[in-house]
Amino acid sequence: MRASGLFRFTREALLHSIEQGDAARFLDMVLTNAFSHQFKQKTITEQEIGFGRRRHAALQQIGSEPIPWYVSYRVRIGIK
Repeated sequence: MRASGLFRFTREALLHSIEQGDAARFLDMVLTNAFSHQFKQKTITEQEIGFGRRRHAALQQIGSEPIPWYVSYRVRIGIK
């Protein structure tokens, strides 16, 4: 944003929160963030990315009971 020269002021902030999540929520986040457009267009399948192994590992490591997650969000601000 800064390099574009379109903004007179730019800043980046990192925000944090504590949320609850389980393996199912983690897997939903992986699919929606990383591969959502490819699944919608049917250009990739869960098998192609080894999602079964990821599901198994998430259930083993995170489980089905909600636990606290420490989540960070990057926010970029630009003022014209």
